[in-house]
Amino acid sequence: VVLFHAGVPQFQGGFVGVAPATVLRQNATGQAEIVSAITRFRARHASDPSVPRWESRIRAPEAYERLVRLVQGLLALSRAQNERRGQSILLGNLGEVLLDRGRHARAIEYFDQQLALTLVLGNRNEEANARKSLGDAYLAAGDLTRADVRFTEALGIQREIGARLREGSTLLSLADIALRQGKVF
Repeated sequence: VVLFHAGVPQFQGGFVGVAPATVLRQNATGQAEIVSAITRFRARHASDPSVPRWESRIRAPEAYERLVRLVQGLLALSRAQNERRGQSILLGNLGEVLLDRGRHARAIEYFDQQLALTLVLGNRNEEANARKSLGDAYLAAGDLTRADVRFTEALGIQREIGARLREGSTLLSLADIALRQGKVF
């Protein structure tokens, strides 16, 4: 198992990670689980919790770039080890960071790669999350049609698997699209 410290891979027992950006560790079932520092990053670089996420990227652009490089390094390691679930999680995290940076097209590329991996893995929950993330990216890019398609796909899966909290979030996103299109009165 590998620990990234200062961009240099080092072997450690029990977890793989990027210090301090992202930690990938094994849970009891042996599946890789990502613990992301994106939330901590946002908290650290946004003085007011009500500050929109796009504003936090303006406050610390160099920290975002460092975070992208660190996650890309761990993604390369996961690919080298053919650890697909870890790759899927890291692709999603990269997409989130790039979406925060306003790089919608790049975020969409990473979310598309994540979706392709979730389909190979057959994990419906992660597939729904990838489709929801794609919807978020398309919405941020202003492509309401594609966002609506991805949110609708995600919602169907979330209902199928009983992911009620995620379902609520997706319904809010669909309502946002309806508002923007003037369909809600």
